[in-house]
Amino acid sequence: MIKLFKSKISGFDSAIDCGAGYGRITKDLLVPKFKKVDLLDPSKEQVSKAKEHVPEVRNFFLTSLQDFDFKAKYDCIWVQWCLCYLTDKDCMVFLEKAREGLKNTPSLRKQGKSGLMFVKENVTRGKQEYDKADKAIIHEKEWYSAMFEKAGFTILKQFYQTGFPRKLHKVRCFVLQKKF
Repeated sequence: MIKLFKSKISGFDSAIDCGAGYGRITKDLLVPKFKKVDLLDPSKEQVSKAKEHVPEVRNFFLTSLQDFDFKAKYDCIWVQWCLCYLTDKDCMVFLEKAREGLKNTPSLRKQGKSGLMFVKENVTRGKQEYDKADKAIIHEKEWYSAMFEKAGFTILKQFYQTGFPRKLHKVRCFVLQKKF
């Protein structure tokens, strides 16, 4: 997904990394591509580390995804391995807020580039599973597709990320745009 992102995305201004941890994706992917980058994470420890690791970030937000209110509009919202920690209700609250937090640029919409959200999550090979060690719910890809549809997104592209050991869950990547 990072390779796709680096090669296909240009001409954008702002991004937010939601559930960013200490900012690995922010530093390696978003900061080089965007003029303004914000970072959001619910962990005080992770946000403190991110401030040291990625000082170029414009705003650091210490809050949960579902409680975050998008005050700015973004060209890109990056969400990686964190929807699995939300209840269905909280996930829908976040997705609906995120949809409204995406820019709607008519000239870029024709190119399929207006306000994109990138989601990367583990998915099950069958029915939903609870990961006791990680305290996460691993959903099937159809659950994500249904949630995105219900929240008002169109899936522009989806694929499995390769290169992970077979014993791990598959990683599904989604590129989303709000419906017009």
